[in-house]
Amino acid sequence: MEGMYYPNSGHIETVKEWFNGHEIEVHKIKVDGKNYEACDEASKSWWTKNKKGGEWNPGLLNSPYDPRKTERVGILGEMAFGIMTGLPVNLAFKEFGNTTDFDVLKYTLDVKTAAKNYGAALVRCVDEYGRLMPLNNDIYSFAYLEFEDREAKEAIIAHVGYQTKSVLSSRPIVPARKGSHKNYEIPYHELKTMSMFMSVFQKYQCIS
Repeated sequence: MEGMYYPNSGHIETVKEWFNGHEIEVHKIKVDGKNYEACDEASKSWWTKNKKGGEWNPGLLNSPYDPRKTERVGILGEMAFGIMTGLPVNLAFKEFGNTTDFDVLKYTLDVKTAAKNYGAALVRCVDEYGRLMPLNNDIYSFAYLEFEDREAKEAIIAHVGYQTKSVLSSRPIVPARKGSHKNYEIPYHELKTMSMFMSVFQKYQCIS
């Protein structure tokens, strides 16, 4: 399929770290070499074709110093998930974004990647105009950018965990930490671990 990229293998480290008084298991995935270059090239296309209007669309993270950060961080998170699972990453641009990043175990999954560690998973549910944004996927995986060196073409993405749509939609709606939209917010320690996800995923792969 056009736009599908199969990642090269990358270094994955599973560590324990503390977030808000809770010890959490984190999968840290290195995205470098051709994998990073693929993310960077895709971000150029996504950035130039991005629709205008509203604080969200141009990218809250973008700046003159780094005009494609919003797009690149999101793609890096998806690439890290692809490295971890072996699934192909859809790098093709879609005008209103990819409704689904991955199809996993007959469920749809969206990877949400923050630009830094917020200590909580954030999912936009009300846009800057007050419009409700429905949760369109069955599962949401959460990660954040821990490190990036654009000149060296490498980044480290920390995948913290995942949660289902039903659990996320039961959370209170709170003001965003940056911007005028609103989010569902869930602390990292209330997420299911990526080890749990990978255990089910790998078992399914063996029998399918």
